Amino acid sequence: MRPVLAQVCLAGVLICSAGATAAAQNATATTQSDTAPPSAVYHPAYEATNGILSSGREVVVYYFGAASCGPCNWPKATQALQRAKMLVKAQAAAHGAQFAVIGVANDWEVDTALGFLRKEGPFDEVIAGRNMLNSAWIEQLWRGSTGVDAMPGIVVIEHDLTIGKQSLTVAPDRVLLAFAGADKLLDWVNRGAPVGVQ
Repeated sequence: MRPVLAQVCLAGVLICSAGATAAAQNATATTQSDTAPPSAVYHPAYEATNGILSSGREVVVYYFGAASCGPCNWPKATQALQRAKMLVKAQAAAHGAQFAVIGVANDWEVDTALGFLRKEGPFDEVIAGRNMLNSAWIEQLWRGSTGVDAMPGIVVIEHDLTIGKQSLTVAPDRVLLAFAGADKLLDWVNRGAPVGVQ
């Protein structure tokens, strides 16, 4: 078994994983072209739709990180996240699906969490504060079956939206992808950030 660099919260729960020491060193040595940001910058969906909701399938990327997580703050991890937003958005569009990305920072202090998420670039939604008891951690990680219990973490889900005159129905989430670790984030993005949208 490979050694893991980790940061532990006060409750003793693993919250930050860089992967194997060797993989972390290799990730730092990755060339700039491997994690270079895309030529376009991600813009939240509401900017293109003027906030108008529509029925159909939606692909959502949850990014779990924190200011207190060392690997979450690696410049190459931040660059990979920016690139991932564009790559997954393109996959969703190619399959006629809407797209959103949600940034989740589990720092206790909301201001600290929001500062961290601002550094990570634009999101369609942010969930900040309350450590691992915030609503996204509870819904996507603790109640879900993703197996992601460390940061940085990625969970990609899809669901169907039905917009009525005075109602909104969201079908149950289908998990397309879930993983944790900066080394896995870099590898995933270098492979084109495949999520299996169909």
